[in-house]
Amino acid sequence: MSVSFKNIQKIYSNNSKPIIRNLNLEIENGEFLALTGPSGSGKSTVLRMLAGLESATSGEIFIDKKKVTKLSPRERNISMVFQQFSLYPYMSVAKNMAFPLKILGINNSEIKSNVEKVAQELELTELLDRNSQFLSSGQKRRVAIGRALVRIIAKKPKVFLLDEPLANLDVKLKSKICLQIAALQRKLKITTIYVTHDKAEILQTADRTVVLNKGVLQ
Repeated sequence: MSVSFKNIQKIYSNNSKPIIRNLNLEIENGEFLALTGPSGSGKSTVLRMLAGLESATSGEIFIDKKKVTKLSPRERNISMVFQQFSLYPYMSVAKNMAFPLKILGINNSEIKSNVEKVAQELELTELLDRNSQFLSSGQKRRVAIGRALVRIIAKKPKVFLLDEPLANLDVKLKSKICLQIAALQRKLKITTIYVTHDKAEILQTADRTVVLNKGVLQ
């Protein structure tokens, strides 16, 4: 699905200066776009507005040429991995990864198959029965990524958003997961926006790179 930002501006009530200034950006159907720039430049805000978690002060957002600016997050059919991820602390790794599929009403055998497949790819198999509150931060991040990937495999969303998903992972595992995300994205042709500061991640994944600085598209 294509994504379009038309004259988007975002101003928070406690700040007179826009954090996003007149953003006009076209993302093609199936494109893998890397969004980068200095900290505080508005990258995460762009993702949250697209996902419907924050509203734009002015301008319009389109998915597949349909205006979604005022639609709820559920109506936009977007899968997102947050920078500040959250897991259900009293659920096992397997149940955390399976939860979005249960909400979608997918049968248990398909859920189990998808969870096991993604867990193997992310080196989580031995942790599937472990309570998520006892995981390291890096393990929790892998589970959050796995939860998103399981949903994508089972029920393809319109757009996939990742906000610095590989922070706190070692270089070897980060590179492996980067390649897995890129391969899955190209196989399923899901329009993807990936926020990162890491040039290596950009080189391994993106078709095109966009730079934001102080809320302005460079």
